[in-house]
Amino acid sequence: MLDGNRHGYGIVYTTDTSGNAWLYECQWEKGIPIEGRYIWIRRNSWFKFEGTLSHTYRLHGQGSVHGQDGYSYQGGYKEGEYHGQGKVIWSDGSSYEGGWQDHKYHGQGRETDKQGEYHEGEWKERKAIGVHRYYNREGQLLKIYDEDKKKEIKQ
Repeated sequence: MLDGNRHGYGIVYTTDTSGNAWLYECQWEKGIPIEGRYIWIRRNSWFKFEGTLSHTYRLHGQGSVHGQDGYSYQGGYKEGEYHGQGKVIWSDGSSYEGGWQDHKYHGQGRETDKQGEYHEGEWKERKAIGVHRYYNREGQLLKIYDEDKKKEIKQ
């Protein structure tokens, strides 16, 4: 403690208004969490977050999250939302790697299904826009598709 505020290394356990449990293990500076990790338990499942934190106790900057079911994300954050460049892997093995804004696909990215086939292109608010190229898992081009016009482009 420093002047009545958390300062240095410490652990805090709390619950939110919905009854979800939060366990923070952080480096504190004048009452503000700077860097660390926390575990969030919701509906009997846990998620572990690590990285730089904001004064609101949310990831901000670079960080990661790993879920009990195999879900993971590594990349940029802005006040707890995926933001900047990052990669998410869902528990079924499908993934997305690329730009994020406000927790949604945004900018250039690659979405891969659980069989390994993927498509690359531009995204806006998690919606594919413009021309996307679709590939099999060996990287062979399957088709070029205009997401705006909803039609295949002849090669």
